[in-house]
Amino acid sequence: MSSRRLPTTQQNGRGRAPSSAGQHAIVPTISRPPTAIGRRAESVDIRDPPARKKESNEENEYNIRVAVRCRRRSEKEIEENSNSIVITEGPKSQSITIETAATTSVMGVVTLPPTRTYPFDVVFGPEADQATIYQEVVSPMLEEVIQGYNCTLFAYGQTGTGKTYTMQGDLQTSPLGNPLAGAGMIPRALTKLFQRLEGAGSDYSVRVSYVELYNEELRDLLAPELSAPTSSTTQPMGAGAAQPPPGSGSLKLFDDNAKRGVLIQGLEEETVRNASEAIALLRKGSERRQIAATKFNDHSSRSHSVFSITVHSKESSSLGDDTLKMGKFNLVDLAGSENIGRSGAENKRAREAGMINQSLLTLGRVINALVDKSSHIPYRESKLTRLLQDSLGGRTKTYIIATVSPARSNLEETLSTLEYALRAKSIRNKPEVNQRISRNALIKEYVEEIGRLKADLVSSREKNGIYFSQETWDQLSAEHDDRRTAFEEAKRNEEEIKSQMLVLREELEQGLAMLSAREAELREAHNDIEIRNLQLDQQRQEIQKTKCALEEESMIRQAHERNEKALEQVARRLKQVAQEATQDVIPGLHGKIGRTSQSLHKNSTVVLDQTQNMSQIVSKMKVVLSDFGAHQSKSFDSMSQGFQNIQQMQGQALTNLSSVLETRLKSLKDTAGRVFAIDEEDSSRMTAYRSVIEAFSDTLRADLSDWNKSMLQSCATVLSEVTHTQGTILAEVTDALDAYTGVFQTVLENARNVSSLNMEQQRGNEVLHNAFGNEEINRLRNQNKKLEQALVAEKAKSTEAQRTFLQDVAGLLRTYTQQQHEGLDRVASEAIAGNRASEQQIQRFGVSLKAARQLTVEREESFGRELESAQADSESIHTDGIKRLDELKRNAQQMESINDVMKKSLDELNQTQEGRLRAFKRQSDTTIHQLHSSKKARLEAVEEIVDNAVTGSKSIGIALDNHSQDVYGKLKSLNKTVQTLAGSSASFQTSEQKDMVAMETALKVIQEKGVQPVVTTNTTPKKRIWDCEEPLPVLGDRNAILEEWRRNVGSSSHSSSSQGSAGQAPIVKSEPQEELPPSPKPVKLSPPPLPLPPVKDIKNLNGPLIERPLNLVDTRNRRRKIVP
Repeated sequence: MSSRRLPTTQQNGRGRAPSSAGQHAIVPTISRPPTAIGRRAESVDIRDPPARKKESNEENEYNIRVAVRCRRRSEKEIEENSNSIVITEGPKSQSITIETAATTSVMGVVTLPPTRTYPFDVVFGPEADQATIYQEVVSPMLEEVIQGYNCTLFAYGQTGTGKTYTMQGDLQTSPLGNPLAGAGMIPRALTKLFQRLEGAGSDYSVRVSYVELYNEELRDLLAPELSAPTSSTTQPMGAGAAQPPPGSGSLKLFDDNAKRGVLIQGLEEETVRNASEAIALLRKGSERRQIAATKFNDHSSRSHSVFSITVHSKESSSLGDDTLKMGKFNLVDLAGSENIGRSGAENKRAREAGMINQSLLTLGRVINALVDKSSHIPYRESKLTRLLQDSLGGRTKTYIIATVSPARSNLEETLSTLEYALRAKSIRNKPEVNQRISRNALIKEYVEEIGRLKADLVSSREKNGIYFSQETWDQLSAEHDDRRTAFEEAKRNEEEIKSQMLVLREELEQGLAMLSAREAELREAHNDIEIRNLQLDQQRQEIQKTKCALEEESMIRQAHERNEKALEQVARRLKQVAQEATQDVIPGLHGKIGRTSQSLHKNSTVVLDQTQNMSQIVSKMKVVLSDFGAHQSKSFDSMSQGFQNIQQMQGQALTNLSSVLETRLKSLKDTAGRVFAIDEEDSSRMTAYRSVIEAFSDTLRADLSDWNKSMLQSCATVLSEVTHTQGTILAEVTDALDAYTGVFQTVLENARNVSSLNMEQQRGNEVLHNAFGNEEINRLRNQNKKLEQALVAEKAKSTEAQRTFLQDVAGLLRTYTQQQHEGLDRVASEAIAGNRASEQQIQRFGVSLKAARQLTVEREESFGRELESAQADSESIHTDGIKRLDELKRNAQQMESINDVMKKSLDELNQTQEGRLRAFKRQSDTTIHQLHSSKKARLEAVEEIVDNAVTGSKSIGIALDNHSQDVYGKLKSLNKTVQTLAGSSASFQTSEQKDMVAMETALKVIQEKGVQPVVTTNTTPKKRIWDCEEPLPVLGDRNAILEEWRRNVGSSSHSSSSQGSAGQAPIVKSEPQEELPPSPKPVKLSPPPLPLPPVKDIKNLNGPLIERPLNLVDTRNRRRKIVP
């Protein structure tokens, strides 16, 4: 993997303390100018004016972010039974809860412990892994470092809570160079940093430094020769045991001249080319850190450490100039705070713990001062706070990871850590981007650095040979003597070890020989054990055979006794069952059938009553609908008559107005003639003429006003009558429909209730019938089985009795047993036949009852469908009526609109006439004025007046004719609407009457077909007395039971036992037995298998073997015969 990198150089000397020969140059830890961790670098962008800088500083101020990580309980805490007191919400949340006391229980009442909840930016539970913490915390900070910011991440917490594991973790890498799952934040950040820089494709350089603060003393962990701390003689890890060379004292802190931060004198910064080199340096420094074992942790860090990553990358500006962008990432692993008494620290470790606690206490005071915004911040009281000066309240982006323990034993430390972190969360920083460095400034720094290095080289060349100080030479001599002494001791140890090895080899050979002898003895003992096992198996097989024979005989004997007792119990139960059947079951069944008949009769009565009620209601509804139709017809007739009267009144008014106009026009003409006749008369005539004109105008205006008022009054009267009539009709129709709907709903509800009641009763009857029938059938079947079992038992007993007689009377005994078998078969067959007949009779009754119930269900469903159809018809009628009512309401609204139109037309006519009268008056005044000037003009004016009056009267007549025709047309339309409403009302009445007829028909169908009596089938069982036979006599035959058991059960069990147990045992030939007389052919019945009796029953038998079961040999012979 290759990439372009910047040349490795030292930083310029601005702000550094003067260096001298024999001392390392002061290498700052932050660039431009390079400083220590707390250095506040210049962040003014060369492209931003000062005003914008100040404004951006105020806007970019933000709080330090704090994360909390809780580990799992350690093995030591589990062994101490220290319960967990930390409550988190999964791997990642924003709050943590601590139980500050234990759960208490008093008198059985449990009191929950008090808790405290702390909010943070993020809380990682025990389930969170290293990758989750890196993605949430470190990854965003790494991007900001690449952008040119200074960032700091430090871990704080109690000793043993996982600070070093979080920051470093597992430093090994995978074969591909990637960090392992347990890697901490530092190796993950290094790996991702180089991946990010190489992916960008620009020139870059990365330098790292690793510094340790131990007992307020700074040490460079990456120095070629690590000096031991002044407080200890040797390094705990074994490194750096040599004395420091001359002039290589511990690192020191200096403030730069501009008071912008601190510098570390003599700190080495190593340039790394890839992540592997950086992790190797990290591993090297980690091995040099001061660690020790305490009660809390076997590898407890006894110092603070700071791992710094400085990144330079080239960036091209918009002007083409190349600048360097610098960012720094400080990863701080603080030593753990601890209680010296609990940690077990003594002497040197106690002093270390005291110094750690002192530095952390100073850090806490700094945080409190920053939170309280105090005027004085005590940075200089500890080197730790001086290193972290810029990270706390400066221009650096800071993130704190507080680690806590979940155990109750660490409650105080956990609460202290959380309070500490919560206070630090309130600190506000002002992060700024570091200043870019131009190419010329960088070259200038390189030239100065080259000059300084040349001076150092010349000063070193002036010395001849290799120069050592006396202390170094003494140290080297002492080391050489130590090594020589160690070599001689090693040689002496080698001889001693060789002699010991020879002795051990001889002992090994002797042990091998003894082992071979013991193995031979063990083989012989093993063969002897196998022979003994074979003999033992043979003895076990013989014992097993004897036990089988004894168990078989014991089973037969006990089975005979149990069968006798069981037969007596069966007889008693049969008698009890018969008595219960005759006394309880049959009367209950007939009683239930009687109650069912009464329920059906009551249901029929209810249905008939309801149908009569519905018929009466339908008759009443018919009367109401016919009255409604007659009343509505009268209302429509009155409305039509009112419209005709309005039309006649309007025609008469128009005729009167026309005659008035004609009369006025005639009088005007006469007046004009008189004007022509007395043209030479005085002006007094003119005055009289003017008064006549004005009187004419007033009269005409009054006549028109009276006509308008009469027309409006007539229209209003007719409209109010029509509206009142329609309102009355609508109210009556609505009430009638509501009453009809309510009555019909009531009838439907009653019918449904009756139907549901019938269905429930039918279902109850069916359930009772099924339960009784099944119970009776089961009892009869059990009785048949018991009779068959009794028959088999009696036959077995008779066979046993037969085989006990002497051989001489075998023929007589066969005859006796045959007759007894025939009698038993006949009795059993008669009992079984009777039981089966009863069972068939009960089944036929069940079938008939199911058929009757099915018929009832079908009738109920038919009745329900008819009710639903009637309800649908009723709802459609109600809906139709509502629609017709809505049409009537709309017609009433149309009447009101017609009245408004008429009012508007009359107003327009009045305005027209008024305008014409005003024009006529103005024209008359003009004519009179002209008559005073000239007679000729007056004559012409009179002629013009007459002509205008004629024209005006014609136009008035035309307007009146048009208005009359308009009013007539609207009245005609309104009359048609009323006639349409009358037709709709008639059709509504007709449809209602049809619906009533359909409802009457449905009621008749319900009355005729809805209630029918139950069809009788003459299959219902009659009441009768049940006969029960006496218990059968008890007989016993052991040989028959044994033979039956061998045939049905013993064959399979003996064959399986012989195959499974012995298999290898030989069959022993028995001695010939005396021949027994042949037994009669057994009845093929299947009695229930009997359980095998335990062996201990046979052992309890007393007396000699001759008094025990007689067929032992026979049983063994039979068992041998069935062995395959």
